[in-house]
Amino acid sequence: MNKEDLLNEFLKGLRIIMNCACAYNKEHPYFIKSTEAFKQKLDLLLRVLRPVRIDITADSLFIDGKHWQKPAMYQELAVMMHMRKIKTVEFKEGVTLQELIDFLSAVAQPIKEILRQGGLKNILSQYASSHTNTGGARICVEDLDYSRLLHEEGEDSKDVWSYLFKQAVEKNDRKEINAFADDFGKIIGRFNAKELFEDEELRQNLHNFLCYLKDHQKEKFYKCSRDLLKSASKFKQDLTGGNIDKMKSFFQGCNEDEFANLLWNGITTEENFDIFSFKLFSQLADEEKHKKIADSLLNKVADGEPFKNNKKAVKNIQNLLVTSDAKVISEVYRNTLSTLLSRVSFDEGLTFDADVLRMNYRFALFNLFEADKNRERLNLILDPMLKECNNIIKDRNLEHLRIITDIIDKKLEQDASMSGIFEGLEKCIADFVENACFETEVLAGLEYFIDRAGKVYQRFDFYFEKVFNEKIINTLALRVILRFFPRDLPYVYEHLGKRRSDIDFLVKIVKGLEGINTPQSLEMLKQIYYLANTFVKIEVLKSMQNSSTQDEEFLFSVLKEPDPFLKKEAVAILGKSAACQKKLFQELLSIPSPLGRKNKLILENLNLIESLDYRQAQEYLEALAARPYFWNRFIRNKARQILSKWKC
Repeated sequence: MNKEDLLNEFLKGLRIIMNCACAYNKEHPYFIKSTEAFKQKLDLLLRVLRPVRIDITADSLFIDGKHWQKPAMYQELAVMMHMRKIKTVEFKEGVTLQELIDFLSAVAQPIKEILRQGGLKNILSQYASSHTNTGGARICVEDLDYSRLLHEEGEDSKDVWSYLFKQAVEKNDRKEINAFADDFGKIIGRFNAKELFEDEELRQNLHNFLCYLKDHQKEKFYKCSRDLLKSASKFKQDLTGGNIDKMKSFFQGCNEDEFANLLWNGITTEENFDIFSFKLFSQLADEEKHKKIADSLLNKVADGEPFKNNKKAVKNIQNLLVTSDAKVISEVYRNTLSTLLSRVSFDEGLTFDADVLRMNYRFALFNLFEADKNRERLNLILDPMLKECNNIIKDRNLEHLRIITDIIDKKLEQDASMSGIFEGLEKCIADFVENACFETEVLAGLEYFIDRAGKVYQRFDFYFEKVFNEKIINTLALRVILRFFPRDLPYVYEHLGKRRSDIDFLVKIVKGLEGINTPQSLEMLKQIYYLANTFVKIEVLKSMQNSSTQDEEFLFSVLKEPDPFLKKEAVAILGKSAACQKKLFQELLSIPSPLGRKNKLILENLNLIESLDYRQAQEYLEALAARPYFWNRFIRNKARQILSKWKC
């Protein structure tokens, strides 16, 4: 084999052994045997490439002057190591089996555990003394400097940032705290709504960081609060119910003057501080504070001076005032905003800004469209409304588009027979949404319109062409196919079978199905599993872990697979269900083993239970720990070892 072939084999072997390291502890015979096989591939490569140095980016590997990003296997290796903040790994000639075992088991640890121990380099240095090596380390790791994360592009693990916030506060590290505060807007912009609202640890560490700033550096606290409010506008669709309370907790340290400053900053600096932004702001402050906040805002701009040369502020206030929804703009704030606007000197020409006039016209149409219930007058409004809908689409303003759909839905609730009147508007919106599903960067909030749709206007052929021939694959497109074209799914499965050797394509489909959580998406994942190789099967099972819809019969059938990686993924899913645990533990641990014939299988299953920390299986382990006869001594010892570990 030439050098490139050897590199390919090495990287494939590295991906396989990393899966194995995640599944088994370092003493497990299967892991040791697999590491020996990987070492053979590394030794062959070291004959032609000394040393083997891997530079890691957020989504690719760089080895011997070449980027390795495709197939998806290489990208996943890069992501796995980048998330653990590894900058480079270097393998030198003479690396021993024990060094490889220590390295692989260290990398396979959870990200939080690696961070807790001070990074991978620090972990490996603790192993170094046990290696009989006079020539220095033969596996060298360079950790990514955490300070560089502030200026890196790409996504980072929320666990890393959560840890960094916590560490900076606990150590009272003013230098780090100042750096994080200065770049807080960029950092907070990396988190998505699910991370911010569902990860209690991240939210608590953020809260503690802001509390520290409030107590020690008031100006930076206000600056971070401003950044947080601006960033929160991305999550408008998710800010309901309990999520509002979670977001509100970050602003507990703000007084009325600071809330007024936050509102004024949004009005004067943000391009589209609209009714949704205002609604978010008004929910963050306690209701009894609103009057004082409004008064503080009036005092701040008592003479109208801050409006001079600020067309953005005038436009934002005018847009807020034209909304008809009194629930969003309360009388207190409406009067305050009107008073502020009245202080603008009209000879400055600000009021006649073309963009402001256009927005005034748009919201006037919204008001007419919402208020009128007469069919004849509605028909007169629909033509200009349709033209304005096209303008909204050109602006790519999903918030204004949602105002239209909300008005339509409200009218149909009152009179369902009016649906035909709105067909033109509905088609205009649907044409835009269905095509926007396949753009390189899918617009945030587009899923609302897909979920709302009662039908689609494009034919199945349009979606098939985009997904299978142009290979534009994302969750929204797959959601449409599954929901609106159920009769065409056998055709889809047939063509998935024809693409069984295209690993990248299948992995993209699997990733796109994550989060759909319907019986149809589960069935498609199963179809891919049946036709794919082991690597893709693992991706399918990982995707199923995040699904609320499961097929227990299918998952129990996976337990019979000889591949340990597939088995572990299935056990990880089934173990989360209290209803499945009894049957799962019985199948894994209550296996008859006359004369020890099934002991190897039972030992493998015990290692699985240990690696997943399924303490609910305690009674089954106690039964194994008490099994009689000398041929069961390894089973007894392993069960007792796990039970002893759990008691610590």
